[in-house]
Amino acid sequence: MARGYADKKAEEGKSDGSDSKDSAQDTPSDALQLAQKATEDAVEAQKQLKKDLQYAAADFTNLQRIAEREKGASFDKGVMKFAKSILPTLDIIPLALKTVPAEALTEGEPEQRKNLTTLHEGLVMLQGNLLKALKENDIEPVDPTGEQFSADLHEALYMAPVPGKEPNSVLECSKLGYSYKGKVLRAAQVGVVQDTS
Repeated sequence: MARGYADKKAEEGKSDGSDSKDSAQDTPSDALQLAQKATEDAVEAQKQLKKDLQYAAADFTNLQRIAEREKGASFDKGVMKFAKSILPTLDIIPLALKTVPAEALTEGEPEQRKNLTTLHEGLVMLQGNLLKALKENDIEPVDPTGEQFSADLHEALYMAPVPGKEPNSVLECSKLGYSYKGKVLRAAQVGVVQDTS
């Protein structure tokens, strides 16, 4: 039996109708599965975003700590550099004060004595103010006279045998050392008692 175009269309209509009934029956459960899958994906994405946010917050906190530490280190470096540059000037003041004998401040003509006394007092005040400014910035002078010699803290200029003194102790301090927050800024230049045994 020969088929016609109309028969073909009728069969296609029947098969299309049955497929659409199956699709219509599967659609609500498929939609529910798709919605559940989308919800699970959204929850996972939210968890990942929350984790990423926590990592970002931790990274930012660490960055702030590092920046603060580097800022402090940079400040300390600047203070140390400035202090090292001013220490030679501070070393000269005691030498200048030693050049004026004590009797020169009390003897002689009043006008000359007045000028010398004023200059001497000015140097003493200058030295005091410089030491005070250094101390306010955690810079301390170190005079190790009588202490045990330490190569980490002192620079030995000479060694001399001195009877009655403890060997390897600091005999005299030629140039004061300085420390900044417990770290050696400049080692004290010292003479050391030599062991005679």
